[in-house]
Amino acid sequence: MGVNLQVVEMLSEIASQRRLDKKFVVESVRESFLKAIDRYFGGKGEFEVEISEASGEVKIYRRMKVVKEVKDEAREITLEEAKAHSATAEIGGEVLVEIPLESLGRGFIRMVKQNLLQRMKEAEKDIVYEEYREKIGRTEMGHVARVDRKGVYVHLDRAAEGFMPREEQIPSEFYRQGMQIKALIIDVERKPKGPVVYLSRTHPDFLRRLLEFEIPEIREG
Repeated sequence: MGVNLQVVEMLSEIASQRRLDKKFVVESVRESFLKAIDRYFGGKGEFEVEISEASGEVKIYRRMKVVKEVKDEAREITLEEAKAHSATAEIGGEVLVEIPLESLGRGFIRMVKQNLLQRMKEAEKDIVYEEYREKIGRTEMGHVARVDRKGVYVHLDRAAEGFMPREEQIPSEFYRQGMQIKALIIDVERKPKGPVVYLSRTHPDFLRRLLEFEIPEIREG
């Protein structure tokens, strides 16, 4: 499989699985390449990365200064060599020298993918946080993931974790793993592992929301 084809598949997979905007994913891929390039070349040189949003094709360029005598091979190039990349090259100017992606090897692509996955995880945390912050005061369905002395942990959509403290539970209710549950979103908090959505089944608004759902006249005022 060609390296560029791997990149195309990587773009499509990430955009669809994580439900992120493709333009954002493309820009994140570009930045992930730049980070991997910096590590690969030990921070020596200046680079540019171009990515076709349509095809996923990636082109990497090293920016070089045209000089009479090369003293820094990571940043300088002779006029004769520069002419092979740009017919208009001249002493004192700059040229972009393309680096074949295939020449960097599979290890480089693995670095890019690791960088990208980390960026996607962080981006998704932000998206989930904002999404549930806008839902504060609304009811949400989920499934009980586990129960401990602190409270009930609920699996919500988009891999968000809901948490219902003991004081927000109805005392007479029993919760077991896998059961479906509806609760009111009362707060959202950022955590290192991702946002935590706080839930309640005792809040006054929870009963009101349930009545609005069951009795149309209440919903209509």
